[in-house]
Amino acid sequence: MQYRVLALTMTLALIACTPAAGQADWQLNNDLSRISFVSIKATHVAEAHKFTRLKGGVADGQIRLEIDLSSVDTLIPIRDERMQEFLFEVGLFPTATVTTEFDQAAVDALAVGSSQISDVSATLTLKDQTIEISASLMLSRVSATRVQVHSLQPLLLNVGAVGLTDGVEKLRELAGLPSISQAVPVTLSLTFDR
Repeated sequence: MQYRVLALTMTLALIACTPAAGQADWQLNNDLSRISFVSIKATHVAEAHKFTRLKGGVADGQIRLEIDLSSVDTLIPIRDERMQEFLFEVGLFPTATVTTEFDQAAVDALAVGSSQISDVSATLTLKDQTIEISASLMLSRVSATRVQVHSLQPLLLNVGAVGLTDGVEKLRELAGLPSISQAVPVTLSLTFDR
């Protein structure tokens, strides 16, 4: 569930960055980018997590973002390992992918120091499931060669939509928890450099 939310957040970030791409290719700056998600267990215990390895770019009117699922970071190594094995099944599905198209003219029109809100839709592929997602993003042109994209509100992902229900249940059993929420809030902050 947590992984799905992160994947969705990354997707939204890529979409938001696309309008600032201009005519040149843009690459995701992993060091300045983050996709975060929140898991809620035992009804009231919320914990923040992130993915540390993201890759992506914008070229020819297409945005593509890849999330290395083995880079899930919950600050608890055994939980990271369990999420990799039982939730994301990284041996079979090492990455989640988000793709979308963008309007080149809108990108070219965004001046340095300006921001715009964009409602975007994209395709998220996680494990063997592909879904359509949408989000509101703030796109900011920081310089002629840098664009930042931030989610304006958390994306709420349901683990069942991306085939993670069984994995969440396995994590719940292993941790001896009464519950883990099926809804996962995801946020993103992405930086793209030309």
